[in-house]
Amino acid sequence: MPTRQRAVVWMTILFAIAILPCRMSVGAEVEPLGIYVAADGADENPGTEARPFATLERARDAIRALKKKNGLPPGGVTVRLRGGVYYLSSTFELAKEDSGTESSPVVYRAYGEEKVWLSGGKKIDPSRFRPVTDSAVLARVPGEARDELVQLDMAAEGITDYLRELPDKLTYTAWEHNGLSGAYVGNTLILEVFCNGERMPLARWPNEGFAIRGETVAGVRERGKPLPTVGKFLYEGDRPGRWYVEDGVWLRGYMGRGYAFESVRVGRIDTAKRQIDLATAPFYGMGTWGGKRFFAYNLLDELDAPGEWYLDRKKGVLYLRPPRPLVECDLAISMLKGYMVSMRDAAHVTIRGLGMECSRQNAVAIEGGRHNRIVGCEIRNVGGNAVDVMGGTDHGVIGCDIHDTGARGITLQGGDRQTLEPCNHVALNNHIHHTSQMWRTHAGSITLQGVGCRAAHNLIHHEPHTAIWYWGNDHLIEFNEIYWVLMETNESGAMYTYVDWTFRGNMVRHNYIHHIQAQIEGSSVKSRIMHLDGCVAGTTFTGNVCYRVGEAVDINGGPCNIVENNIFIDTGVGVQINDSSAAYPYKRLENREIVSTRSWAHLKRLKMVPYNEPPYTKYPHLADILERDPIVAPWHCVVSRNVFVGGLQLLSGHGVKKEWTTIEDNWDEGDPGFVDVERGDFRLREDSPVWKLGFKPIPFAKIGLYEDESRASWPVKAESPPKEWKPRWMVLKEQEEQMVSGELPVFKVKRAGGRIEIDGVVNTEEWTPLEITGEIMPTHDPAHLQWGTDGKKVQYPSVAWIEVDNDHFYVAFVNDVDPAKGVTGGRRWGTDDAVEIALAVVEDGKAGPIMILQGYTDGHFDSAGHGGAPRRVVERVGQGVEYA
Repeated sequence: MPTRQRAVVWMTILFAIAILPCRMSVGAEVEPLGIYVAADGADENPGTEARPFATLERARDAIRALKKKNGLPPGGVTVRLRGGVYYLSSTFELAKEDSGTESSPVVYRAYGEEKVWLSGGKKIDPSRFRPVTDSAVLARVPGEARDELVQLDMAAEGITDYLRELPDKLTYTAWEHNGLSGAYVGNTLILEVFCNGERMPLARWPNEGFAIRGETVAGVRERGKPLPTVGKFLYEGDRPGRWYVEDGVWLRGYMGRGYAFESVRVGRIDTAKRQIDLATAPFYGMGTWGGKRFFAYNLLDELDAPGEWYLDRKKGVLYLRPPRPLVECDLAISMLKGYMVSMRDAAHVTIRGLGMECSRQNAVAIEGGRHNRIVGCEIRNVGGNAVDVMGGTDHGVIGCDIHDTGARGITLQGGDRQTLEPCNHVALNNHIHHTSQMWRTHAGSITLQGVGCRAAHNLIHHEPHTAIWYWGNDHLIEFNEIYWVLMETNESGAMYTYVDWTFRGNMVRHNYIHHIQAQIEGSSVKSRIMHLDGCVAGTTFTGNVCYRVGEAVDINGGPCNIVENNIFIDTGVGVQINDSSAAYPYKRLENREIVSTRSWAHLKRLKMVPYNEPPYTKYPHLADILERDPIVAPWHCVVSRNVFVGGLQLLSGHGVKKEWTTIEDNWDEGDPGFVDVERGDFRLREDSPVWKLGFKPIPFAKIGLYEDESRASWPVKAESPPKEWKPRWMVLKEQEEQMVSGELPVFKVKRAGGRIEIDGVVNTEEWTPLEITGEIMPTHDPAHLQWGTDGKKVQYPSVAWIEVDNDHFYVAFVNDVDPAKGVTGGRRWGTDDAVEIALAVVEDGKAGPIMILQGYTDGHFDSAGHGGAPRRVVERVGQGVEYA
């Protein structure tokens, strides 16, 4: 019987091929051969429109047989799926034998405008749920949920393939490949519940956001010492006292770092001490960088909100409080643990216009091969990534809507870092949002790895961490719109790369990045738009528009980074350049050997590629990178022709010497003539003075998504930031301006009694007013600085002595510090101990631009312009300062 049926199939296909020429006119495009699939079809059918197949595998096998017998027809083959849901119990696999050609591609697509979904889940009939009658269960559930709580017997539904015990810790795994390395959080293939296309939350507390840890009892990670093996902290309130630790309680959140989201099991709860002991230590220990934020999950005791669920993994019972009446719920449970679609070494295959959802793992993998496309698809509600491209050449993810993934959106990896041969992969015209729902950090919307990837015309928003990661060489990131990312993390960037001197040729141009915070509440560590971390090299940031963000570009000590021709509006800090030699202390011995007292990462990665030979010699200043002293410095960095308006400070430099960088032709002297900032028109008028500085027009109208046949949806409906939204620095600045009521305190400044040495010592011989004479030296009348920016008295106030003579204005500070912490010696403003003076010249009762002077405890001094003074004024003031 099967043999006879196959003969019918091939006869049908050959007949279709035979009649195609009769339907063609001279010069017309060749119509592809059509094969049809329908959810209510049958694989015994011939695959025609009237009698379609039931599965993708059957259509694939039909194409294999066709190729084997006669080859692909002119125009190729298109498999058209009729509308409906196709439940996958295994990965749909395409291999080299399933390839098309440039003139005869193979396409799998939705039929017409019909909606097609590939699902890795199992549909659950709502009538299979039963009311909960177990009194022991109901006693643990909060009262408001008891009457609505229902349960499902998993075994009766044939669902037994799930983790019986979650691991004690979900954390980071190192990877290294093709001269690249990094870390990621692995997917544990956790079962999930979905209702009407939305992910339902596993029962948790608090229901939204985070709780804040109290004092750390044990587990702080200290530099130079072994990693902690425990984690203990205090909590407030009585909520944790109701949790059944023996049933399994896990905490998720930012335990040690604001860029490290982890999951750790609770080992013990001491209700008398209000103390939680973790079963194991978090990866970064118990730190404060992350704001000490967590939530507890997998808690029957907290199943209170509509939509929450809990799985008793021992009894195999799923409890749910439905988000709406059960009869209105289209319920599914994720089942598939592999990719939904996999292409290995295939070529010229396109997946077009399909929806994919409800898998525990990633949706699509393209491995090897060439010129494969994922076009106009909607991918949502998967436990891992949407699309992974691993190797091969000329692959593309184009026009897709990607959202609500557990981890990443799109990963493009390819090219050869030894030869710098590009892969030419592209992520183009995609709308990517609300990714990283399960793994909140080190995931992101787009990741570029290797050589020669392009991310262009994408709209990215609602991302808890970084939007675009890139590692390698010659990547192009252009015409993207990015906003509301870094929503719950710090010490990162909307775009990020890290620790490699051989990463060169990367271009970030003509992007619109807006409405991004720099700092989460409860942490002093900040994030940026572009974080060039760990002395990484070789990125050009040009022609971008940055609006209402915290901080823009951070060059963290690396060479050959260029920031030019950008517009920064309402941006806290435009560009920050640091000397990171203390963090990466490479030194040259007399025998020319280079040693490090802390990290060898840069030298190790330098040796992974032929950095001082072709083709790497095409990059300026790379071959001789080890010949300069100091070795670690932001050599050959350029900040030029940037426009900075309405922010705090165009340029911040910590420990950077003038000869290392080029800073020129930047504008920070007010509105240069924008057409209409309030309406989002950032064009510059023809009479703008910045044209004389060499500023080039930015093609703002071309940025973002565009309408064409590849788009999964149009028009695109995205939640935009409200007009009144402001980054935290703007809110704090407004609060500072409003906090003082009545007259400001006035301190009388007296003339100095003699020469004052700037030596860091305050004594009565120098700091005595001139009009005081006699042997008894009265105490100087100091200025007591005791009010914080929130209008409250600070715990450790400062005292300032202020005097003048004919040539100088003198200020001396004495600052109390927290005795438990002592004095910090770093140069991170807002984190390490420092002093600041704000000066303004008052004429006719009006204050001019504010000039900021900042000094650190190690003797380092900066002049800054974030008070509004133009850079030329700031530099001039800074040149006249002595500091100790």
